[in-house]
Amino acid sequence: MKKEENVLPKGVRFIRNGYEARKTVNGVAICMRDKDLGQLLKKFEQRIHEVQAQESMNAIGLSTKTTLNDFFDYWFDTAKVLELKGEGSAKVLKRKFQRTFSFYIGYKTVHSILPIDVQAAINAMKTSNVGISTILDAFSLLRQCFDFAKANRIIPSNPCEAVILPKNYAEASEESIFLTEEEEKLFLSLEKHCWYEELFQFMFATGVRVGEVGGLLWSDIDFEKRLVHIRHNLECTYVEGRKIQQIYTPKTGYSIRDLPFDMGAWDLGEILERQKYKTDTLRKTLGTRWRDSEDVIFVTTMGSKCSRYIVASEIKRVLRRFKNGEYNVSGTLPNFHPHSIRHSFATRCAEKGVDVKVAYKLLGHSSITITMEIYQHVTDRLKSDEIKKLGKSDGTQTKV
Repeated sequence: MKKEENVLPKGVRFIRNGYEARKTVNGVAICMRDKDLGQLLKKFEQRIHEVQAQESMNAIGLSTKTTLNDFFDYWFDTAKVLELKGEGSAKVLKRKFQRTFSFYIGYKTVHSILPIDVQAAINAMKTSNVGISTILDAFSLLRQCFDFAKANRIIPSNPCEAVILPKNYAEASEESIFLTEEEEKLFLSLEKHCWYEELFQFMFATGVRVGEVGGLLWSDIDFEKRLVHIRHNLECTYVEGRKIQQIYTPKTGYSIRDLPFDMGAWDLGEILERQKYKTDTLRKTLGTRWRDSEDVIFVTTMGSKCSRYIVASEIKRVLRRFKNGEYNVSGTLPNFHPHSIRHSFATRCAEKGVDVKVAYKLLGHSSITITMEIYQHVTDRLKSDEIKKLGKSDGTQTKV
């Protein structure tokens, strides 16, 4: 007997019909018995955690019966909100959660949610054609929420850790595409004298995000100091089937930056002055039919905000006409995404030898590592191009 008792975990002893485990946690006495030691230890550990979790939940005014929806609201309003820039960003993120995990598993208690529940919710969303980016954004929130619960000993592990996420390979490949300098000039020549000419010139000249160009206000422009203040972002969400477009401050401080009018060969002041003349003329022509109430710089032909969808649609329109031979010009253009323009700007910076720290500031990346990865990719490509110039001993060029 004594030999067997010596190898038992602390607080566990051998009894006539099996084993007994005792422990006092936060003033609560726990005593459990079982014939099987493994089963006893498993149930004993679970009970200890329940008592610890109850103590933690009581401290914040909740209980072990609290649902995910209630706990998410508590976490978001007391912790997550502290890292957000404005109330608008909070509303957008909450809507994403409400449209996704809140609908599928929000009614379950925090303690009862398993990885299989999270996986089933993701699979159901994908089947219902919920956008991949929406799923990933909502999953990031859910993971952070469960991390908070785990750190406060409310749950033993994060159920998001064993989940397989979907990937949007088509979108990822489009976004990773960048235009060469020749392709960039070709595309802009096709947009010459079109309504969105200045918008695309501005995007290629600055590398701003499509939400940033859509949320740019005339009050963000300092013509005297010749600076563009990037301070806003256009967010588009759907509530009960109704599209809502709102301009918010960026989610992180990295996005807030100033861009000089002189951007290489581009003069942003000249682009903006032409855009000002066009929009002022259009406003007079449309009169009461002018749709937008905010003084945004880049608008549609009806005076609406230029959302990501508008920019993407214009790119597709030009590419379709180009491939159909309607422009009667030579050259090639890849199928690209609005974000590819930003990637193209970063590539130009690397090709022209712009200091990576300067490019990092101009792009407003959240980490300089992102900028450095683009620079490394460009460096590897240029190195490969140089190697191709090496000739064989017979004087012919090496084929790679």
